[in-house]
Amino acid sequence: MMRTTIATVALTVILAGPALANPVGRDPTLAPKGDYGLDKRHASLIVKIPHMGGFSKFTMRFDRMDGGFTLDPANWATTPATLTIDAASIDTGLPEFDKTIAGPAYFNAAKYPTISFTARKAEAVDGQGTLTGDLT
Repeated sequence: MMRTTIATVALTVILAGPALANPVGRDPTLAPKGDYGLDKRHASLIVKIPHMGGFSKFTMRFDRMDGGFTLDPANWATTPATLTIDAASIDTGLPEFDKTIAGPAYFNAAKYPTISFTARKAEAVDGQGTLTGDLT
């Protein structure tokens, strides 16, 4: 009986950790104050660019990046956020085109290995947000 109780308590504590990390709402003023880091294992950046004169959009993604922010819920709209992207991690779904995009004609990832974004302002409506900042 004691082993079952200990196992149950241990399992409850282990499984409660991820549940406590999940947001309980979409209001940024209710989020805990602190440092937040990008979960690199589950992150990708989707980019859509106009194609054929704007008739369609070509979609690609970057697979390797890092970033984070320090949140103050009282001033969440001015919380600076940073994102650093590995320019060579482009994935268009077409391996040869990936090499072209990462090459000297476009990103020139050999010379400029990172793409950086620093947010200066955040806006949110009903849990959907927009960051405005500097891209280098």
